[in-house]
Amino acid sequence: MSQVGHWPRVWAAAVLWSAVCLAQVNTATVYGTVTDPSGSAIPQAAVNAANLQTGGSWNTVTNAQGEYTLTFLPAGLYTITTKGAGFKESRNTGIELSGGQELRLKYALALGDVTETVTVSAETPLINTANAEQSLNLNLARVKELPTANRDWSSLLSLGAGMTVSNNAVSMNGLPQDGFRFTVDGANASGSGESETLTSLGYIKAVSLEAVREVTVTSGIAPAETGPTMSGNVNVITKSGTNDLHGSLFENNRTEDVAARNQFLMTRPPVTFNQFGGSIGGPILKNKLFYFGVYEGYRSRAFTAVSGNVPTGEFRALVTAANPAMKTFFDTFPLPNSSYAAGAVTGFYQSAASGVEDSNHYSMRGDYMMTDRDMFSVRYTYDTPFQLTPRVSPQNTRTFDVTTHKGVVSYIHSSAGYSAETRVGYNRFERARLDNIFTLGVSAITGSLGFSNSGELMENLGVNYSFDQIIALTRGRHSIKFGGLFQMYESGRNNETVPEFQFANANDLLANKPSQVTISFGVRPYTLRNWITGFFVQDDFRVSRNFMVNLGLRADWFSVPTEDSGRIFNRTGPFGIGPYTSSDSIYSGSKFDYSPRAGFAWTITPKTVIRAGSGIFTSAHNQFGGPVELIQNAIDEPNRVVFSAVEASRFGISYPTTNATVLPLVKGAGPISGTVIGQRFPQPSSIQWTMSVSREIGKTLSVETAYMGNHAIHANVVRRINQVNPLTGLRPYDGYSEYNYYDGSESTNYNAWQNTVRRRFSNGFQMGGMYSWARSMSYSNAANIGFPNPPQDSNNIRGDYGPSPFDIRHRFNIDYLYELPLMKLTGRTGRGARLLLGGWQFSGIYTAESGPPINLTQSTSYQSTRPDYIGGNAYTADASATLQFLNKAVFAKIPVGMANAPLHFGNIGRNALRAPGFWNLDMALAKNLDFTERYRLQLRADMFNSLNHTNFSGISTAIEAGNFGRFTSTRGARVMQFNARFSF
Repeated sequence: MSQVGHWPRVWAAAVLWSAVCLAQVNTATVYGTVTDPSGSAIPQAAVNAANLQTGGSWNTVTNAQGEYTLTFLPAGLYTITTKGAGFKESRNTGIELSGGQELRLKYALALGDVTETVTVSAETPLINTANAEQSLNLNLARVKELPTANRDWSSLLSLGAGMTVSNNAVSMNGLPQDGFRFTVDGANASGSGESETLTSLGYIKAVSLEAVREVTVTSGIAPAETGPTMSGNVNVITKSGTNDLHGSLFENNRTEDVAARNQFLMTRPPVTFNQFGGSIGGPILKNKLFYFGVYEGYRSRAFTAVSGNVPTGEFRALVTAANPAMKTFFDTFPLPNSSYAAGAVTGFYQSAASGVEDSNHYSMRGDYMMTDRDMFSVRYTYDTPFQLTPRVSPQNTRTFDVTTHKGVVSYIHSSAGYSAETRVGYNRFERARLDNIFTLGVSAITGSLGFSNSGELMENLGVNYSFDQIIALTRGRHSIKFGGLFQMYESGRNNETVPEFQFANANDLLANKPSQVTISFGVRPYTLRNWITGFFVQDDFRVSRNFMVNLGLRADWFSVPTEDSGRIFNRTGPFGIGPYTSSDSIYSGSKFDYSPRAGFAWTITPKTVIRAGSGIFTSAHNQFGGPVELIQNAIDEPNRVVFSAVEASRFGISYPTTNATVLPLVKGAGPISGTVIGQRFPQPSSIQWTMSVSREIGKTLSVETAYMGNHAIHANVVRRINQVNPLTGLRPYDGYSEYNYYDGSESTNYNAWQNTVRRRFSNGFQMGGMYSWARSMSYSNAANIGFPNPPQDSNNIRGDYGPSPFDIRHRFNIDYLYELPLMKLTGRTGRGARLLLGGWQFSGIYTAESGPPINLTQSTSYQSTRPDYIGGNAYTADASATLQFLNKAVFAKIPVGMANAPLHFGNIGRNALRAPGFWNLDMALAKNLDFTERYRLQLRADMFNSLNHTNFSGISTAIEAGNFGRFTSTRGARVMQFNARFSF
């Protein structure tokens, strides 16, 4: 692995106003108004916010309009006290503040002596009256008490409107997944050095569930402080120590004995999963110095379903007789265990295979209240997950071995005149991924015959450094924040893949005549760098007591990536048919990208708010989306070469071969083949607009209906350049191979009607609900800023316009927590009754969605080829009984010419079909044993897919597959996990 340079170099490059690990909001802001009984302003009233758990205290005074602002309040439970000469002191206690929250409070002081106190048990308002942002708050009760498989809190993100979680990344309101940002305590916490993810591996997303205080999501018309991001921010706020010693011990267990059988297996394969750990926190010096620490580990040994198309025994006998050297490759496959037609090349195999998952996770945090005005915090997290994943080929298991280090140091200063926050973040990620077939030295066969098996070694290193400074001040009715950012990304790879051969048909395979050969030579370790420097200003202007305007502007400078040793090679000219660029300037970068936004919140009645806004939001290009592919060992030593049939014959390449054998043939003499990034490569951004109406009903219920729209531009399209002519077998540009060409042609659009309802916990019950109708369209199958699939026709991306992968038209969910009132119903109050009847609770999540889009494919030497639709109903009438979901008779393979290149493109649209919808109910039943006020034991059973409903999935979409159009899996059978947690 490459060694990343020492971090002080980063700080030497930073400027004075550099800012937050993407300047993410980690604290709360309170806007308040203090009046007399007639509604007139009370100037110079003293306001104090006291944290009930740590003793921290923040002070300010009202201005001439009776208004005040308290900024940088750490998340927690507060009492807000207000004093004014000639008025009774007002004390409002029990106000829960969350990270990123902007809260408007109004207090009317009663006439009387200042020594008199009026104490009110207050609660946080249910609706947002401060800005137009879209937010989701997963408080401690929801995170801790709702059913979460393997204690993975990220599954709860899907409870939010417009939120889609897949592949450890988050799409917000249909926007590209790589455009979101993930932070912990405001510091970058991405699980990859090349793109944005929730984790590098495993169930623990950056921090243990035991360390999570709350999870906040900011999207829509987010304040300028949140960025740079084109979609939004997921921020986890960790627990801190308090004045009371508190901690926990837990064990989470899952076995096959209480699980339902997978619908595609005949038996229940063995499963042993244990998750364990604990936490402890408390004071070192009361009201001054606090600590909190967590350990979590898990050990999993589980058989999981594996399935796929494999060569039949008859076909492999023919092949190995004709080409004995191919026997080693075909021996990596099992034989089909499902029926197949006589003479078939492939059959379907389905079974269970053993996987391994382990992790040890540590997190430590300290907080120091230096004075009433100064707070210092530090957190460090260390994680070592490991995973062995079985696949259809028992000789080609995949292993992941990961180590991560994440840390943040923050300092907050508060005063009546201004407040400031300084934060430094560090995130280091190391991962080794190995396909076992790579160690066997076996050349791979992929593509058109319906089976595939390949292998790769991938070692990654990613480091992120950040520094921020934010200042907040109040001037009259203006609450102003401003600051800037500096962030450095560094990544490295050591990567190599076995040679990959494609054959147009079975006869060509028997004759060892490849239609395409891909040789990925790999690169030696390197260090790729890019940085962001930016500034922001946000003005929250209280036009009147019921109307607030939010104005913000970001200006971000995104550097063009460079490589330390100059081994980054890009080309100019039409689609890269031209000379190389300088390694210091691989494409044209702009100095600053400006991202303005504006919104308002109009409180038309004390319980009704209209909010609206619009803005431009910008993300950085990630390194996975092009730059990593530009790295080569030397200008004349390609990273990857794709040989056509003619080129393979010219160089004498046939199955098998090795990378070392082919490299001398192309070094300095072979076709030019490196990836190209277009010279105009603007930063991806989105234009967003929204309008919503919120209503508070009673003291516990709120509802909101909203329209949300956006248009993303400059996302990545990858075109395949210099593809083989199907009539001649030759490439248009002699001396060049086939390669990827990145440009910013992708754009997406999203329109949605989003509805939410939330009931605050009261009388033993809380719940939330969400329904959305949405339409999300794009020009690529990934709709992302990373590495999307190329269009079917690289010269006609409009031909690929269709539903994005996030196009779920209807989505509905409900989450709830109910404490069973057995003691109240029986009238028992004694200790025995409390232990026996008290503390029972019931929680769950119900989810229902319409079907996601599915994309049909046909393997040719062109990527992303689709078949033809020839008319008729694409769906069968009895899919649940026969497992045949698509009607094979209405689709036809497109004809191919030389080198297995398509003679025309398929007429069926991208993502033109829909998979079936699904519904699911997860439930949890818990018993809380409160031995004393301090000691509690919770025993809980979680059931996922509690009703064991069969939701079919895994549709085989490759037309050449023997099981084309069939269901190959489900979303899972019922699984139960048992949890015991002792807390004090």
